[in-house]
Amino acid sequence: MLAAGSQTRFLDVFELSKHRVLAICLRITKDRKDAEDASQEVFLAIWRQLPQVRAVVGLTGWIGRIAARTSYRTKRRRLRESEIRDGIGMNAAGAEKAGVEERVSFAQALSLLPAGQRNVFRLFVIEGFSQAEIARMLEVPEGTVASRLHLAKHRLMQELTA
Repeated sequence: MLAAGSQTRFLDVFELSKHRVLAICLRITKDRKDAEDASQEVFLAIWRQLPQVRAVVGLTGWIGRIAARTSYRTKRRRLRESEIRDGIGMNAAGAEKAGVEERVSFAQALSLLPAGQRNVFRLFVIEGFSQAEIARMLEVPEGTVASRLHLAKHRLMQELTA
């Protein structure tokens, strides 16, 4: 929790940078809703990290980098979600017939994965995190993340092509 002075500092930073952050997010995501979601994530990151920031010099650049990284992650997540929703790997002729059945079968196949593989797959493919970021989040070695991701992809392909 931020101390009273830190809350004031956060509010000052928010007021000074909210329009710039939204502009960066909008320029990258090219979608108002996604930009607003990314902006909210940016300010959550700033809220968490601001107490450790000592110098005001470079604050604008720091906020801009957070906004850009968050926006690209949001954009990747949306693209991956739409790819999954539209049925990855289906040819154009099969795409029309696919509809709900394939989406349900993908969801079913995903639900059959062990929790560790499912979580890594979701974080990597849908959320757009890197393997290194996932390893830090889950507090496991990067090799474990890579292995779980590989096993998840392999098992999903088996389930979806069976």
